[in-house]
Amino acid sequence: MRRRPIANVRVLKLPELGGGAVRIEVDCERSTTDLTHIPGGVDLPAPALVTGAMFEHEVRCGECTTAEVHAREARELREETERAYEAIRQRRIRYYAHGRRH
Repeated sequence: MRRRPIANVRVLKLPELGGGAVRIEVDCERSTTDLTHIPGGVDLPAPALVTGAMFEHEVRCGECTTAEVHAREARELREETERAYEAIRQRRIRYYAHGRRH
């Protein structure tokens, strides 16, 4: 029985394309999938970009296992989402308090 290859992921910064630009590379023995993100319209955190690249790699390759990377990125994406939610919550609290004082 042959074991399925394990996908690896790399996040490369691309300062020559602008601040915050990154290339996500997902590769295994069989293929490589990359996704390049240049900040502009909708800026996603790196864990969300990695998750998107992993899904695309799964579609294209179909033979490797990505579970390990998905588990790590899902945790990081959840933490990023919780931080963003808390920042929004704090902003609403400040806005409400400001309105009540004036």
